[in-house]
Amino acid sequence: MSRPFHFSLEKVLEYRKQIEDQARLAFSRAQVSEREQRRTLERLQEELEKCLEGMPRSGRTNPQELWLWAEWRRHLEVDTKAAEAELGRRERLLDSCRRELVARATERKLLEKLRHRQEHRHALKEQQREQNEFDESAMLRFGRASG
Repeated sequence: MSRPFHFSLEKVLEYRKQIEDQARLAFSRAQVSEREQRRTLERLQEELEKCLEGMPRSGRTNPQELWLWAEWRRHLEVDTKAAEAELGRRERLLDSCRRELVARATERKLLEKLRHRQEHRHALKEQQREQNEFDESAMLRFGRASG
């Protein structure tokens, strides 16, 4: 009768899987955040383009309209620069989360490979043990039959 395999680091492997799942969740959240910020930046850039296209033309423009347009443009430029900076921050966070996820997945895979090797070794030992038992049993039977 073969003995069941027991991996001594099973709890550690389960813990590593949980840590990897947490890293995967953080990566997913960082991806969503980065995409949202990218859309915000694109929207601001489009608004700035429209603003520049709608620039008051000289001639029939009064100073108040020109001032309002300049202020609108200035605010859009400031918001665009802030959105670019925020996008850069979120991209760095996403990259950090990606590296963390890769590291956690690697740790888990190493433990799973170790588990697989130990399980394979255990199976070979069990097979050898059973073969030895069969051989011993056959020797005893053969010894009784010939003696």
